[in-house]
Amino acid sequence: MRKRVKVFSLLTFSLVLLLLIAFPKVYGTSKNLTSIPSGFRYCGDGFCDRWENCESCPEDCGSCELSVSNETTQP
Repeated sequence: MRKRVKVFSLLTFSLVLLLLIAFPKVYGTSKNLTSIPSGFRYCGDGFCDRWENCESCPEDCGSCELSVSNETTQP
């Protein structure tokens, strides 16, 4: 009986691990938290993926905000 429980536990753990490896979660912006297959990820797919940013893919991640400096220069 104990052997069955160990085998079942090992199989369950292996299945969960396999699923986590096969379908990793994709992190994007708060509006794009959808997981898609890795073979279909590209700039312009509507998802700001973890390797994209506003500079590398503004189509997915939006434009970068320009910082305005309040410093004045003296002549």
